[in-house]
Amino acid sequence: MNLYDNVATTPFQLDLLRSAVKYQQWSLQSVENFLGNNILEIGAGIGNMSRWLPLKESLILSEVDSKMLPELKNTVNKTFGFNQNIEVLHINLSKDWKKDLINKNIDTIVSFNVMEHVEDDYLFFTDLVDILKQNKTNNLKRIITFVPAHNFIYNSIDKNYEHFRRYSISDLRKIKNLVIPQADFFARYFNSFGLIGWFLHGNILKKKEVTRSMVNSFEAICPIIKPIDNFLQTKLKCPFGQSVFSVVSFK
Repeated sequence: MNLYDNVATTPFQLDLLRSAVKYQQWSLQSVENFLGNNILEIGAGIGNMSRWLPLKESLILSEVDSKMLPELKNTVNKTFGFNQNIEVLHINLSKDWKKDLINKNIDTIVSFNVMEHVEDDYLFFTDLVDILKQNKTNNLKRIITFVPAHNFIYNSIDKNYEHFRRYSISDLRKIKNLVIPQADFFARYFNSFGLIGWFLHGNILKKKEVTRSMVNSFEAICPIIKPIDNFLQTKLKCPFGQSVFSVVSFK
């Protein structure tokens, strides 16, 4: 059995989350200073986050579920128009998927809410490191991982969306240290206010999915809580958040 056989395939209500524009832009802004010139997105889905990625030299958008590719391509065309520097790629994790991603000068690999769906996240991260090591570029190489935070709030929503786990900063650092200990590591939590809502809906109310009203409500308050949370996370180093992201850097 391939170690990727248990990758969850249930979409995280991608059509519904397409409308979470302010939240997605905020998420992207939190990592944009780490993005290089040749970016690979793993698990692009239907392009909800892809449409906010910068197109510098090249942009590769990869997706495991082939059924999502037509909508992903549609999103790309609407956002960027026809551009030969953008590639939409189907990857099959049960085969030698890395061979299609070498010799493309990739310097940045980014994933948004993907690694929690992979049972063997250690192998997954090892493969990402291998892809960057095989790509020839003089730029600093980075892996940006954006995932749900704190296993203590793992709840009915996580289970329904086939999350294997949630993460702490120490969890992400441990994976990095096992795979590439010499690399630099930066991480911080994100959206401390969202943590409260996730706990309320999943742990207290026992809801099993994100609803349109939840998305719309958060979109409405996003401009208010964004500067507050940015201050809490960047200045006060708040140890809580609905999500956590890490940046692993090496030459």
